[in-house]
Amino acid sequence: MIRRIIYHRLIVADFPDAGRCVWVVSMSAPQPCEDNVGPIGSTAIPASTGAIAPTLGGGGRYRLLEAGRGAACLWVLFFHSINCFPIAGLPEVLKPVRAVGGWGWLGVEVFFAISGWCIAERIARGFRVNESGFHFAIERLLRIFPTYWAALAVLVAIRLAAVPFNSAHLSGCTPEGWQGWLGSILLLDTYMGRGSFLEVSWTLVYELGFYLCATIALMAATRRVVKFRVLFILGCLMCLFPWTAHGGSAPWRVLALWPDFFAGMAAWWAARRGSRASGYAVLVAMLAIATIWPTYWALERLTAIGTAWILALAYTWDDRLAKMPIMRPMIWAGGVSYSLYLIHVPLMSPFFNLAERWIPYTSEWFTAVWSLAIVMALIGAKYLNQLVEAPFELWRRRVF
Repeated sequence: MIRRIIYHRLIVADFPDAGRCVWVVSMSAPQPCEDNVGPIGSTAIPASTGAIAPTLGGGGRYRLLEAGRGAACLWVLFFHSINCFPIAGLPEVLKPVRAVGGWGWLGVEVFFAISGWCIAERIARGFRVNESGFHFAIERLLRIFPTYWAALAVLVAIRLAAVPFNSAHLSGCTPEGWQGWLGSILLLDTYMGRGSFLEVSWTLVYELGFYLCATIALMAATRRVVKFRVLFILGCLMCLFPWTAHGGSAPWRVLALWPDFFAGMAAWWAARRGSRASGYAVLVAMLAIATIWPTYWALERLTAIGTAWILALAYTWDDRLAKMPIMRPMIWAGGVSYSLYLIHVPLMSPFFNLAERWIPYTSEWFTAVWSLAIVMALIGAKYLNQLVEAPFELWRRRVF
């Protein structure tokens, strides 16, 4: 079975003289946080944080989506921050974090299910206002690229700043050649057979692929080529393609992870479309297949399907769940999750490698180093969101 965990070694900005290199797992990027639950409505942007908060058509927000995104992103953050260090040598206080964070790569499945719900709602909104496929696609691209380009620029700056502290060459601090720049700027590295310069950015290819599928579905619906129910059935059938069941290579990359994404769409279908029977029937079938069919990427897919079940069942309980104390910080993290996902590895990796020159991971002082790295990543995400993501979101929504 082909695993979807791709290991990348951070080389240039890693201060290799420290004697340790940080290994990270690149995961699917979190669906950028925006109009992801409600049909059409104003977006609430907390003035204190600058985070982009999703809206719900009924005048409220499905806050569990935001909190789920925040929890998943923090899980990924913990995984990248500590999984490369052997648990036996870590300070006692960090061993529970290592044990829990070691499963943080599953946070990507939470993101995919949430993304499926969000795009299903977005398609429904586009259908109601008779939105063109071109307008939808451009609006989606503008959601992805500005923040990604800013994170790419930060990574280049960090690698250039790291040159005096390691043996890396200046040429290795930027994408290699015009093909490297083209692939990095347009997110084409994966299709060009090249490694991603911003390690986690390859996963955005899946998001863009999902957007393309959504664009095709919206065009088919608005032009009355097929009905939504037919599109839903086609989505179900795509979950049974051979490569989704046996871990083979899909003819189009995004299709390999289609069931993870479609699980969220099925949850939306059950909770928001008003087709509870068909929506839950699909979720039951997906759960059964993932449980009894080990080659159906059981653990990863079960996480996505489980997330979809939670989204569907908890929809009517959102007001009660929102009163839980843990929801507030999770919602904040969800608001900056896209920025946090893009920026945390470029910030933490060189910091850990530099710090280890004086404080090894076996030292009790490493707890302070790890804590500082987490705070640094959160602050970096906050400012990336405030300075780039939030302003571009306001502009994009005003123009589109």
